[in-house]
Order: sequence, then structure tokens, then C-alpha cells
Amino acid sequence: YCNRECQMKHWKAGHKRDCKRLQTEHEKKKVAAAVVGGVGGGRGGGGGADNGTSPGGSGNIGATNVLRTGNKFLALLTLLLDIGKGAAAVFIVEYFYPGLGLFAGAGAFLGHIYSIFLKLSGGKGVATFLGILIALSPLTGLSCCIVWIISAFLFRISSLSAIIAALASPLLGYYFLGIKITILATIMCALIKFKHKDNIRRLMAGTEPKIGNK
Repeated sequence: YCNRECQMKHWKAGHKRDCKRLQTEHEKKKVAAAVVGGVGGGRGGGGGADNGTSPGGSGNIGATNVLRTGNKFLALLTLLLDIGKGAAAVFIVEYFYPGLGLFAGAGAFLGHIYSIFLKLSGGKGVATFLGILIALSPLTGLSCCIVWIISAFLFRISSLSAIIAALASPLLGYYFLGIKITILATIMCALIKFKHKDNIRRLMAGTEPKIGNK
């Protein structure tokens, strides 16, 4: 027989174990999402080709770089794979653990731009970023896609279109869903701008290549 004090001690011990177990599971999900994000579509979608170091490439594993190799099909496949893995990480975790999809998306995004398979280098995160937003808030994600398409049509520069879409994402996220996605979108936007620092220098110098140019 346990008195009330004894029962409280047992309850607290069990509660601590549950909290620790949930925290461990949460950490495992973030790591798993990062691993998924680390599989770059530019490598997987390239049929084993080293697109990042090919003569037509820019050293990046993204779809734009694959397009510069002249293979439009592989560029489209890379784009879809990178979007898909961001969305998949969110959908899978959100299905089994409602409310944690946001963290899975963050893990997939970080895993893409700092891939453990590429010595912590990776892509610039734009396609994965769009996939994450589409999964978390379809209206936000699709609106960002529309912003990218309009910018690409007007300027014909992929990096500039990506930066504009990323800058629009926090405002669109806040409008459609609220503060949670806005915080994630702001962090991803800052990292996308950082990963595009060389592109920004070329944009300012007027030497950034246009879509379709090698």
C-alpha cells in the first residue's frame, strides 16, 4: 500500500520517464528528417552523375545546376525530388505525431543545405523549402511558387526569383497560417539568402546567368 506522498513520487518518476522518452523520440525524428533532407535530388536524380562538379555545373546539387548540364528531364526530376522530400518529411511525421511536422520540416531543410552525405555542404534549399511550405500550409507554399514563377518570368534569373519568393514567405505564412510557420519561414529565408551570397554578389555585378544559360 502507498500513501499519497508515495503515489506522488511514483507519478513524478513515471512522468519524468515519459518526458524523457518523448524528448528522445522527438530528437530521433529531427535526425531522421535531416538524413532525408541530406539526400540531394541533384545526386539521386542525376542517375549517379556528379552534377555538382560537372563542367556545366556551378558546384551546387540543385535543379538549376542540373539544368545547366543541358538535361531538362533530370533537372525536372531533381526539382520534384527536392520538393517531395521536404513535403514527405512533414507529412510522415505529422501523420504519426500531430504537431511535430514543423520540426520535421526544419530538420529536412537543414539536412538539405548541410548534408551529412556531402561533408555538410549541399543545395541552396529553395525546392525543399517550397515542399515544406506546401505540406505545412498549401496556400502559403503555392503562393510562394507563384511568386517564384512570376519573378522568373519577369527577370529570367533563378537565384533572384528564389530570393524574392523566400522573402515573401514569412508574410504569406503569417497571412495564411499564423506565427508558427512565420518563424520557420523567416529562419529558412535567412538561410536561403546566406546560401545565395555568391549569387547576390553576381546580381549586384550584373553577371548572374539567366535561366537556361550555362
